[in-house]
Amino acid sequence: MKILKTSLVALAAAFALSSCDSDGGKETVQYTYRNNVTYVNDVANNTSVATDAATYVVEYDFVSAKAKVEIKDLRLSENATPMNLLIQNASFGYSGETGSTIITLPNAVSVVGGETHTISNFKLSQTVAYLNALGGEVTYYSISFLLDNQYTVTAVQTAAVLPGTTIVANNDGNILETTSRPYYSYVLDSEKKTATLTAYGLRVEGVTYASLSFENLPYTLTPTGISINIEDDVTAKQLNSSGEPLVAKALSMDSKYDASTQIRIQTANNLVTASLSYRVQQSTPSN
Repeated sequence: MKILKTSLVALAAAFALSSCDSDGGKETVQYTYRNNVTYVNDVANNTSVATDAATYVVEYDFVSAKAKVEIKDLRLSENATPMNLLIQNASFGYSGETGSTIITLPNAVSVVGGETHTISNFKLSQTVAYLNALGGEVTYYSISFLLDNQYTVTAVQTAAVLPGTTIVANNDGNILETTSRPYYSYVLDSEKKTATLTAYGLRVEGVTYASLSFENLPYTLTPTGISINIEDDVTAKQLNSSGEPLVAKALSMDSKYDASTQIRIQTANNLVTASLSYRVQQSTPSN
């Protein structure tokens, strides 16, 4: 992915809903990223834990094109004491391809309360898109880094709305419809380690559904994103419907930390393939 030099104009548009501080010749915005699942893998002991208490606070300074990152209440194991980390003067840029604001930092040293830690390969990506169906903006973010050369840390938000393109085909491969009308969402339950995947405005099996929710789907957090792969029948929960239940014969979701997602839903007679991604401040067509 090509990262362009930070542009005050472009980034200000992406952060239009944030508060700014212009005191002292600064132009800054601050984001607080909560409601995430943070997955920590101990590569030395081959153990892992998923927690949802960590908070990431990022202050972007558009004048210097530098960011300060505070990581609060990070747990490296189930019963570990929460720890705080601080990254100063991280460079950030802007992707013309996806509209993402991206922080990348090969190496950093965090010193908080007398504790020193090394941080490697830090990356934060935030993407904002406009979704007509919601009449407003939606935001997607992900964070990853290596701590003390021992712990790989990845964080993704527990819920996201995903616009994009959907292709519906029948079982012989003939395409029935290509449309950007439907959109999708996922919600992660870190305690149960299950997800709910919902499709809105999807036409399948000859019926257009206001919403179809597939619940209690086991998910895994991988080094590249969120993975769901179900080969058994899953009956969708429908909104205000008294018709025949829709059953998925197989279902999968591969959601990357770069904000691109692939969803496949196999029904009795149709295969739904959705290619979803955010783009910078664009309206999604409703055809």
